[in-house]
Amino acid sequence: ELAKAKGYDQVLWLDAAEHKYIQEVGTMNIFFKINNEFVTPELDGSVLKGITRDSVIKLLRDFGYKVTENRISINEIIEASKSGSLEEAFGTGTAVGIAYIQEIGYGDQRIHVSDESPVGLKVNDTLNRIKTGKIEDTFNWMVKAEKEFV
Repeated sequence: ELAKAKGYDQVLWLDAAEHKYIQEVGTMNIFFKINNEFVTPELDGSVLKGITRDSVIKLLRDFGYKVTENRISINEIIEASKSGSLEEAFGTGTAVGIAYIQEIGYGDQRIHVSDESPVGLKVNDTLNRIKTGKIEDTFNWMVKAEKEFV
């Protein structure tokens, strides 16, 4: 409710021990594009091992991007925003696919990310086209359901 009162749609969850390492956003995994590379929080036991997260990592690598799974502090994101190297941010989840992040609030700070998310848009479009059979599923993610289960 506090996040909504400040005009935000989701809560950015930080680690319970130090309250500085990014975990997730709402119920989604989170990705940041910094200096043309993507980083997402490592699976440390408190970060959901999302199927969409895994699919996005594979697609980003297939598109030629370096993707690392590391601890990411909120301070790193603040510094990347200040330096202009924070290019995109988005959340991923089964229901939403990709949710673009334009701004992050932290304390009194408003961290501007981007008004556009071209790579996130491309990933989302590719995921949707694979799901709907409009392009070939080269990752073998799709499984044909037998008629009795449909």
